[in-house]
Amino acid sequence: MTKVWLAALLAFSGAVPIYGGTIIFDSTGDSKDGSTKISATVGPLYASFSTGANSGTLAALGLTLVDSSPADLGSITAILYSDASGAPGFILDALGSVADSSLSSTPTLAAVSLLANPTLTASTNYWIQLSTFGSGGWEFSNSPSGTGVANQNIEFNQALTPTSTTAFLMDVSVNGTTSAVPEPGTWSMMGVGVGLLLMSRKARQ
Repeated sequence: MTKVWLAALLAFSGAVPIYGGTIIFDSTGDSKDGSTKISATVGPLYASFSTGANSGTLAALGLTLVDSSPADLGSITAILYSDASGAPGFILDALGSVADSSLSSTPTLAAVSLLANPTLTASTNYWIQLSTFGSGGWEFSNSPSGTGVANQNIEFNQALTPTSTTAFLMDVSVNGTTSAVPEPGTWSMMGVGVGLLLMSRKARQ
């Protein structure tokens, strides 16, 4: 009988998973096809992401960056923006920066030293803005397919481009929970659990 109850408990245990440091956007493994310079001429660069079913505080932000003159003592600053009908909205938080001296002409995945861990709401789009007083650039892919990349946008030169065409390379993760809506596989596990419980009741009768 104990084994039956244990099996039922294990079947139910996956129903509402809780994650720490869940990746909600990751294009860093996609092809590296070039970089867009972050400059006063082009203006700041933006990339959107969605939290999907996840909510919680921002845990990490990684950016694939290049810099042809890392000795210029500049830095690249990341800022979190809200979404306004598919375009960058207003500033939510200054997230941190990456020093040019840590970069090179070879694309480098750099972790932003977060100064803030803003709370992100589930099923919400946000934007990451990059600006610089140095010479850095943001690497992009012309064939993006990573986690959470679909149906997002980037913006440069005040023009939007869908990620079905091009995406800047970054990864975003949150500390928090997912929605309590079970996945199809979870329904199966719950069904097994219910079946085991019914069997145990019949065995006792």
